[in-house]
Amino acid sequence: MKSSRTFVAEQACLRCMQAQAERLAQRLAGSVEDPDQLRVELLSFVSPGALGISPPLIASAFHRRARELSGISDPYREDKRENTRMALELLPGLRRRLAEVDDSLETAIQLAIAGNIIDFGPGKEFDLQTQINQALSVPLDAPTLNRFKQDLTNANRILYLGDNTGEAVFDRILIEQFDKPVTYTVRGSPVINDVTEIDAHESGLDQVAAILSTGSDIPGIIPDECSPAFRHAFETADLIISKGQGNYESLSGTSRPVYFMLVIKCELVASHLNRQVGDCVMLAANP
Repeated sequence: MKSSRTFVAEQACLRCMQAQAERLAQRLAGSVEDPDQLRVELLSFVSPGALGISPPLIASAFHRRARELSGISDPYREDKRENTRMALELLPGLRRRLAEVDDSLETAIQLAIAGNIIDFGPGKEFDLQTQINQALSVPLDAPTLNRFKQDLTNANRILYLGDNTGEAVFDRILIEQFDKPVTYTVRGSPVINDVTEIDAHESGLDQVAAILSTGSDIPGIIPDECSPAFRHAFETADLIISKGQGNYESLSGTSRPVYFMLVIKCELVASHLNRQVGDCVMLAANP
């Protein structure tokens, strides 16, 4: 039986998904003949019957339908480009900051986690500089960090699961700390502001990693829904870095060597992790 906290958190999560569908319908209202029909159809994916379904699956379903009805393949394209520009402007200063600290790897991880705040899904305003300062003010869990460093030393095949555009620039900062090849994964089709291949190139990630599509438009990682090339990379990687809440929601419980790095953005994930919304988290899937 679910605890009362879990039930309340699931209800809050469903309301968040409904609000996301509403915002998407409003964004595309001028691109369809019948905006009311668009809204009704998108909200049908987040009815009470969707309670308990993985949020990434719900999001992929109504975003897919929105693309079909509007004919617009990437509704957030210009916003994503602006977030990439904003993050790239910060890049020189963040690199200088890394050069001044004792443990540049820990700081780069903290910055990568801070970048996860750039997310259109929750529909909340964010202050990137405040998030950076917050992330840098709280040390990472020492046992998890030390284990990650050891696993990184031993790894030959590193798979980095990207999440959001703009955030991808912060991922680049972390990957630059590695002295071995990295494969960086992107979504197969645009969904919310998740990073796609074109976004990764605009972020300069192709300069530090090989870019691999998941072959899926789900804003998370469900291996059975991904391409054979992605599944092979996922099953053979020695170390997997998973960014963001959608990837955590779809991969928690995996037996693969995954380290999750994210900002908690909803009560449901906070409940699962016994943490608070807004916390910056790094944890191992198999502690």
